[in-house]
Amino acid sequence: MQLNMAIPGHTKCLVDGGFGRIKKLFKRSDCESLSQFADIVDKSARNNFPVLYRNENGDQTWKWYDWKSYLTRFFLQVKGIQKYHCFRFSAADKLAVFVKERSDSEEVRVPLIRRNTDVPTTTFPEVIQPAGLSRTRREYLYRNVRKYVRPAYQDATCPPYTEE
Repeated sequence: MQLNMAIPGHTKCLVDGGFGRIKKLFKRSDCESLSQFADIVDKSARNNFPVLYRNENGDQTWKWYDWKSYLTRFFLQVKGIQKYHCFRFSAADKLAVFVKERSDSEEVRVPLIRRNTDVPTTTFPEVIQPAGLSRTRREYLYRNVRKYVRPAYQDATCPPYTEE
């Protein structure tokens, strides 16, 4: 399998286009809650859809895993990865990736898996729990932003903070 990446400065990123659509609609909308922002994302483009960490009931809808710590136990980093634009993976050599700086450059084999390592297929990394807003940020929202939020949304968007 071969993967070719665009040269920086010559890219057209669909993700950036999706955010551009959200930004355009957001500027023309009243948005004072997370659910209103989710509606804006949903209406901004056919391919945009919100994925909220918690649903309306407060239930967690997905988990964030610590993939970096988990994978670094088994895999090596590709040094200078940003300078490479062509990557080739081979079934004949599953322990490495073949990289080139440009399509006409010489191919270099880069090992991916640490020596004497078996990559488990049944375990998952640790779940990362979001820290939430810091006390400083909660105070800022309450003192400086709350006055601009309609009363119906003030407690959800800028709740009173407790003196700790």
